[in-house]
Amino acid sequence: MPLSFVPSRDIFASDLFDGRLNKFDIQEKHAARIDGQKRYLSDAYGSLTVYIDNQGRVIELVNYGFSDPVNILCSIQKALKVRLRSEQEAASVAKTSRCVNKGRNVSVQKVARRQKRKCGSGYR
Repeated sequence: MPLSFVPSRDIFASDLFDGRLNKFDIQEKHAARIDGQKRYLSDAYGSLTVYIDNQGRVIELVNYGFSDPVNILCSIQKALKVRLRSEQEAASVAKTSRCVNKGRNVSVQKVARRQKRKCGSGYR
């Protein structure tokens, strides 16, 4: 079953493939058939398919098969200072854009900041 991840903010494919991930030993994997809407990132342990929209923004990163994409995901988060959410986590955030805390509405961003302070800023 494929695992999908979406960025918490817009990131561009040009940022992923400009060489800044090389210091983490992440390279672009070239496919036999070139598709402008799909590119690949790989390291020694796994690979990710990167889906790109017409404006060059990354729509999602998908892991197919049994490879381990953790190093790639962590490297993207560190290099681009972005959080990558799993497909399930992103769906739940989109469903509940507001939550109730002590009788008042609190934005999801404020809740996330509180969780970050409580849990730390480590990458998982």
